Amino acid sequence: MNYLVARPPFELYYDIRTELLNGRLRFAFGWDGLDLRTGEDKFVAAYVEHCNDTKDSALKRYRYLSILKDISVGDIILIPRFSIYQPEVGQYFTLAECTKTYTFAPLPKCNDLGHIIGVKLLNSFDYRSDSEAANCIADKLRLAFRSRTVSRINDPNMIAAVKELLEPLPPPESDLDSLMDKMLSMQAEYLDGLLKILKSLPIDAPSREDVSRKVLEAFRMFLPDALKKFVKDLFVNNGYHLLGEESSGFVFELFSERELMHDIYKIDEPQQIFVLVRTSAESCEKIFATFEQVKNTHMRILIDLTEQVDEDTAAKAKASGVILIDGLTFANILARHKVAKNRT
Repeated sequence: MNYLVARPPFELYYDIRTELLNGRLRFAFGWDGLDLRTGEDKFVAAYVEHCNDTKDSALKRYRYLSILKDISVGDIILIPRFSIYQPEVGQYFTLAECTKTYTFAPLPKCNDLGHIIGVKLLNSFDYRSDSEAANCIADKLRLAFRSRTVSRINDPNMIAAVKELLEPLPPPESDLDSLMDKMLSMQAEYLDGLLKILKSLPIDAPSREDVSRKVLEAFRMFLPDALKKFVKDLFVNNGYHLLGEESSGFVFELFSERELMHDIYKIDEPQQIFVLVRTSAESCEKIFATFEQVKNTHMRILIDLTEQVDEDTAAKAKASGVILIDGLTFANILARHKVAKNRT
């Protein structure tokens, strides 16, 4: 077993943390063409072309990143400044175990972060912890490992500290549930605060779009199941009766119980809305195929939180009668209807 320190870039913190919570530790300098498995020559050529940089600089980057190919299943990776429980960069670190060796696939929204190690998150620790082992690691992180993306831990004292922190893991299932509840509660409180700010801003406030984007980024930190629950609560809390739940979306009664039209259309077969939530880079072809499979719906809504919808897809949605709601619009809907406070 090897022990390593990984330092993902803070510039793309929210994207990296979202991926980390979904079991993928991503690294920068991962544009198209920079797959380490193609070899040094191809990497260097692609790097020089992309960055208009020198060959020496490209070689240096390749050698720094090449250690990723040597990480094996079971290796322990220490990630400074990232926490499972806190949404912001801070004075803590996370321990993770490699579950899948190096793969390459750039994140579509930024064409970067293509270097991927599959991980299982073990636990996070504060730099000011009561644990001597955690404090030992924090002290050493302040002094070393800053220059490289990934470095092996060779200090025997630091390895011993990591082992000590890992000894009580994994905790009983009830403790795991408690940790998850704590993480979701902290994330939800952070999101609630942003929603209050957004709701208080005038519609023409210059900062409204920036705050809306922060809401969207916070919202995307939640795991897919939690994201879908927010959407379900949005409709249910506003009086829409849930008729059915599919693996990919929800079926609601078309009219809210608070509307006059609900009573007018109260018939044996109530008119239906099908709401689908896109939380990952799922292909648009698959999404539209799902819409076609769900019969007897009178309205179809796609809530897309990925910001990866191109003009062709938007045009297809319109032609198919699908109402497309982008992430920033949905952030404002959340602020208006206060759905984030319902987390049960």
